Amino acid sequence: MFLTGHVNEQNINVETLHKPKLEKSTPAGVKADPFSIFDVLDETDKKGESFVATVHMHPWEGIENVQSSSVDYNTQSEYEQVGYSVVGIVFSKDGHFRFYTYKQPFDVKIKIYGDLVELINKKKSVFKLSLI
Repeated sequence: MFLTGHVNEQNINVETLHKPKLEKSTPAGVKADPFSIFDVLDETDKKGESFVATVHMHPWEGIENVQSSSVDYNTQSEYEQVGYSVVGIVFSKDGHFRFYTYKQPFDVKIKIYGDLVELINKKKSVFKLSLI
């Protein structure tokens, strides 16, 4: 899934969640349809929004399962190489989630509003949804 929204000097306001069509889906992973990705990015530009994050889930539980895989890093690298300044977010089945980038500096201060998110590891940008 893609998150888009408006970016200013201090904040990224996520406003839209996009779910591109899938080219392939197996228990081991999914691959988004490239044409669907293009359509999402084109719609984002037309709305005056920015592409700010990719989101996906790993099919396991626990904090150790929000580590980015080689596929995650390759995908993130592709977005960064073509100029998108986005972060990746990976979830586990039990609600842990982590923010990551490939090479771009990750000097973002993450501020999540609400009582349902717990900071687990600040250095590794790992959080957990409390309601799961």
